[in-house]
Amino acid sequence: MAMVDPANTTLGRMLLDEISPVVMVLRTPLVEESCRKNGLSFTEMLSPFCNFNNIDVPVRTASDQPYRLRKFRLRLFYASEIRQPNIEEMMGLTYFMLDQSRKDAEYCMENAFSTYMKIGSSGLQNATRCGLWWGEMLKARDQYKDAAGVYFRIPGEEPLHSAVMLEQASYCYLFSSPPMLRKYGFHLVLSGDHYKKCDQIKHAIRTYRGALSVFNGTAWNRIRDHIHFHIGTWYAILGISDEAINHMLEVLACGHQSKTTQELFLRDFFQIVQKTGKTFEVSRLQLPIINISSFRVVFEDHRTYASSSAASVRENLWSSLEEDMVPSLTVMKTNWLEQPKILPKKYRESSVCVAGGMK
Repeated sequence: MAMVDPANTTLGRMLLDEISPVVMVLRTPLVEESCRKNGLSFTEMLSPFCNFNNIDVPVRTASDQPYRLRKFRLRLFYASEIRQPNIEEMMGLTYFMLDQSRKDAEYCMENAFSTYMKIGSSGLQNATRCGLWWGEMLKARDQYKDAAGVYFRIPGEEPLHSAVMLEQASYCYLFSSPPMLRKYGFHLVLSGDHYKKCDQIKHAIRTYRGALSVFNGTAWNRIRDHIHFHIGTWYAILGISDEAINHMLEVLACGHQSKTTQELFLRDFFQIVQKTGKTFEVSRLQLPIINISSFRVVFEDHRTYASSSAASVRENLWSSLEEDMVPSLTVMKTNWLEQPKILPKKYRESSVCVAGGMK
């Protein structure tokens, strides 16, 4: 009777093909360490049944175990990008709650957050959750500057979502050491713009007023004008006329702005006043009051260097100058293009300046 190789039997093939790989996968350093405590060796006990030299052990990750078992669908399930960031996110939170390595916790949260972002629109909600956890972890460790960067990265398709995240980032800059006031004010302005886009005007005014406290008393005049102008406009929309007028008056004192910008501010100020239908006593309106009686016209001749009484001469001395500038109807004269290059003496060029007083 011939001897039958156990490996060729049904039971032998089952042991080699099904059970042996499972045992090899389960052979991890943790199992081996537990056996060693009892004076045993997991590897030595199973060496007659399993060939540990034909497989890379130990297997450290859950996604590699199905691969060794040739369960490829299960392997894809564990290795899916949808589930991988969930594991890393929980690992990061666990590191934080156990007060373990900060570097490991931040590494896990960074990987989870980045993977959520790569997934697309379906991962935005998870990215927001992960970002909020990550920000709170950093703030608990007084890493406010890093937390502000996380809040700024949290995605938001809706303006309200973005406004809340930008406002949170601004407060992190405020509480950082030392306080980063300019970034605090800048992010508040961005947050206010997003609040306005979703018609949250009261929140927009609140954030802009917070930014105004940063830029008051500084040389950033144009930023201040921008803030006062929008606050005044938004108060006018809400029907709070007094506050709207007060902020618009701050804008009108904008001598550093261009002529076009000043005209825009003044026109909007008048429109706000007209829409209210009320009468306001404005004592700080930056418009010049001309004192006509103080005006004097001085020729560029010897009288410029004379005494002040020379400016009080009779008006009949103006007549010759007026005749040269405004020709009479009875005398037909050619225009200056048809005049000869050498002008008569009475047409000599004269420079005239106007001097007077303004209030």
